[in-house]
Amino acid sequence: MGFLSRKKRLLAAVSAAGLFLIFVLILVGRNLQTPPGFKVDPKKDRKIIQIATPQTYNILKENLKVLAEYAPWIKVSSIGKSVFGREIFLVKMGQGAKSILMVGGIHGREWLTGMMLTEMIQEYAAAAEKGQDFGGYDLKRILEKMTLLFVPVLNPDGVEIALQGLKAGGDRKLLLQANEGRNDFRQWKANGRGVNLNIQYDAHWEEAFSTSAPHHEKYKGTHPESEPESKAIVRLVASEQPEVILCYHSSGEVIYWYYGQEGKEYKRDLRLAEKIAEVTGYRLAREEKVDTHGGLKDWFIHKYQKPGYTIEIGESMQENPLPVSVFARVYAENKETPLLVAQDVL
Repeated sequence: MGFLSRKKRLLAAVSAAGLFLIFVLILVGRNLQTPPGFKVDPKKDRKIIQIATPQTYNILKENLKVLAEYAPWIKVSSIGKSVFGREIFLVKMGQGAKSILMVGGIHGREWLTGMMLTEMIQEYAAAAEKGQDFGGYDLKRILEKMTLLFVPVLNPDGVEIALQGLKAGGDRKLLLQANEGRNDFRQWKANGRGVNLNIQYDAHWEEAFSTSAPHHEKYKGTHPESEPESKAIVRLVASEQPEVILCYHSSGEVIYWYYGQEGKEYKRDLRLAEKIAEVTGYRLAREEKVDTHGGLKDWFIHKYQKPGYTIEIGESMQENPLPVSVFARVYAENKETPLLVAQDVL
């Protein structure tokens, strides 16, 4: 009986050790198969991050942290700070000498553009990690020969004001006056000082329409680049010298590309604008005359004689911000545009 008991105990111990070994192997296998930072939803739709709600500053910061952990070759840095001291994040993908720049969140209430660029970063990173093409574009080749620069949110204070109202911080009296006395800040476009960051650049700035005091959408500031956010993007452009700049706004499903170009530059910029229109399904704005000044793409075209585009995502919602419910559609319309532009540059 003693021998049999010892044999049973030995067999039980071996069985337990075997089960433990199998458990360890399963865990190791999972760790090998699942990249760091991956979150898997109940539908097994593998996503690094989940972008389903308006992206506040803290959510953006955490999302970029997770993306950088997942793909260490993604470089996340700051190009400066906003009026309220929030970081203005830059994401670099690729290692090429030439670059293109995508900028979102220029206007506070247009926070969906920042969500869209963050989703682009996520999907490009996931495809690159797996060695896959993206939408028929050779992503590996593009990232070897180009650098994609993303500023998902140029105006973090404005986005926070549009989403959180006075909880965003800042001078309550100034914000209320600039908002015409209203406590509802969903229409807010400006930065934390009531300056519209798309009427802030040295492209016939003095001719641009403006109110005489800070306003939630119509004040151009005291002089070009008076705001820390506009200074930051101008420094970035001077440093990186991108070949093309894509400025995302909402709404209207329209592409603005013209700022007085002539000859070869006109034909070059129109040709690429037509390609962007084809892939997005958006229309091209008329170019008979220049009727706006001081914009980021205006300044880029004016100063660098390179292509610049303002892409208005989503159907026109009059004065209302686009709802989250249209996110999937506008993302699908725009997700290939940077790769189209990068391939065109190459």
